[in-house]
Amino acid sequence: MNEALKYRAFLSYSNKDARWARWLHSSLEHFTIDRELHHRLTELGVEPPALRPIFRDRDDFSAGPTLTDQTINALDQSYALIVLCTQSAARSLYVNEEIRLFKWRHPTRPVIPVIAEKTPGGLVHNCFPQALQFRVNGEGQITSEIEELRLAADLRAEEGDGKDIGLAKVIAGLLGVPLDDVVRRAEREKRRRLKNWMFGLGVITALTLALATWAEINRREAVEQRRFAEDSLHRIARLSNELVGDWAERLQDQDNIPYAFVIDLLRKAEALVDGLSAQGAADPDVERSLGVALVELSSKLLSERRPQEARDTASKAVTIFERLQMAEPAELDRQSDLIAALDRQGDVLAASGAGTAVALNTFDRSLVLARELNRRSLDNPLYQRLLAVALEKRGDMVRDTNRSEAINLYRESLAIREKLARAEPLKASAKWEVAVSLDHIAAVERADSRLDEAVATWQKSLAITEEAQALEPTNHNLRREVAVAYQRIGDAEKARGALGAALDAYNSDLKIMRGLTASDHTRLGWAQDLLNSLFRVGDSLVANSEFEQALGIYEEGLGAAQQLCRQAIEQPDRRAVAAFYHQLSETLIKMRRYESAVERARQATAFFREVFRTHAEQRERLSQTLGNDAWYQLLAGHPSEALATAEEAIGLSPDFLALRVNKLHALVLTGRSAAAAAYYSASQAMEASGQPHLADMLLADLAEFRKSGISETDVQSIVEAFQLPQP
Repeated sequence: MNEALKYRAFLSYSNKDARWARWLHSSLEHFTIDRELHHRLTELGVEPPALRPIFRDRDDFSAGPTLTDQTINALDQSYALIVLCTQSAARSLYVNEEIRLFKWRHPTRPVIPVIAEKTPGGLVHNCFPQALQFRVNGEGQITSEIEELRLAADLRAEEGDGKDIGLAKVIAGLLGVPLDDVVRRAEREKRRRLKNWMFGLGVITALTLALATWAEINRREAVEQRRFAEDSLHRIARLSNELVGDWAERLQDQDNIPYAFVIDLLRKAEALVDGLSAQGAADPDVERSLGVALVELSSKLLSERRPQEARDTASKAVTIFERLQMAEPAELDRQSDLIAALDRQGDVLAASGAGTAVALNTFDRSLVLARELNRRSLDNPLYQRLLAVALEKRGDMVRDTNRSEAINLYRESLAIREKLARAEPLKASAKWEVAVSLDHIAAVERADSRLDEAVATWQKSLAITEEAQALEPTNHNLRREVAVAYQRIGDAEKARGALGAALDAYNSDLKIMRGLTASDHTRLGWAQDLLNSLFRVGDSLVANSEFEQALGIYEEGLGAAQQLCRQAIEQPDRRAVAAFYHQLSETLIKMRRYESAVERARQATAFFREVFRTHAEQRERLSQTLGNDAWYQLLAGHPSEALATAEEAIGLSPDFLALRVNKLHALVLTGRSAAAAAYYSASQAMEASGQPHLADMLLADLAEFRKSGISETDVQSIVEAFQLPQP
């Protein structure tokens, strides 16, 4: 990702869809990215620490020369384009022009469609603007070539993914990671927070019993009696927390926890602690437990798009830890708790729109305390790790504006982690933390276009990750991180034009992912990672003109994608199947093996025809597959077959203008020029302003016809039938 860009994404939508736009905008800006994903390099670039800001014109326009200039500037300053697809958006010239400009000016940046409403006949393309459906050439013109969209989020509850999975797909598209990676990490975070929530319930139990205990204290004035009561309170708090911790272990896999109920209990716990504190009677362990629970509550409120409450709750947690630290200034663990709470408060402030300066001030305070803590205790590994984290957090905040400072902070953090790793040479996690620090540095080097340095740094990270994995040979998660390291190197090598080195790295990644998926067929996330690895290798082979090897890789990918569909219990994602079929056919076309391309297209059609029998919402995919099939049949010299296939595709999607082009070609090539001319006139009535014209689509196909060996006589017959200009 270009770190100089102002916006993480530009949200394009019709003003009639403002409600959907507000929901999507808020959901993305308040999404918390797993820390392990920060700065990872993917095909889409270096992953950011947060998905904000997202540009939405109703909120983000500021003074400028004209509205058009502001829009173009915002598009240029956006890493990705998100298109909210509805029938209103499909008719909007404004939305269509935003897409066209973005694809023309920034062809390598991702475009993510988000389907948000039911469409007539369930045909998805009815909500796609033309600039989204078709490719844009180097002159900024919308062509007749259908755009292959590998990622589309469908928010519709019945026909599509639903809001949760749909949102996860958008996030996966912005991060450049597999969908399962987003879902899996979100689920892991939910389970971790659940354990803390349940632990927090122990606070409620302890406080309830504490009231009775302190009532007894107030009645008894004897020192020994008071000491006995205080000891009882400590025992009660410890026992209740242990019991609830056990419940958390048993319930950590349960969904639909009543958070509103837990929030209400925690609010009451706050009031009880405040009351006990006013009497000088609060138990520090109980207060600490409440502080931990409030820290978790702040993250939950943020995820539910309640930013002000999240900030307030994080502030209350910090206040508790400040009070504990002031009460026991010599107790270093109290200061370490405060540092951790400030780090979380900074995360909440940064993600909730409080402003970079406010969040940075919080992280700076954490960093000052972490440095002081390490001066007071020079050799405590826990405190040293807190300092390393604090350094990285400030680095994350200044990386966009001051890369020089950021890289110095990351290097200081790296030095700490290297020292800790040397002290524990057999500890895999310590080595892994060193590799993560190196990843941060390499990400900045790549953002500065210092690709040679970035590759060298990522190679060091790879070597250390392999050392960590060697210490724990059965740790499959570390093995997967080795594969990810190879991906980073491959992407960086590709960026600097070293295609051979990139292919070597991608092959190493692929070898690991093959082994992981073979060891456990139930890990669907690994299966999805394998598909991504196969795509990287296949596309690199094609770029190197190694077409035969690419065919073998795409064949393997097709089989793996079909197997993944069979394994998926709900809503199998068939786009990978379609993508591998498409890559196989396109590679065969590059090799001028037209009959083989036709055969592959037939197999794809048979696959989606079978799917369509039980899943009517796949009508769109089947019609597009039939359209590709008809095109390959034309190139192979089978116009009669192409005509029948094109008519079937049109029957499924009668309003999809591009499908009619194949029928027009086929009518002429089967000697029915008069029928072709009549059909051409009728189809022209479907053309809309700002969309590709039939004549342009017909002309664009003629060059490929000549390459395939179609006679010049047949080419001229197409030109004459539709009165086209000479190509």
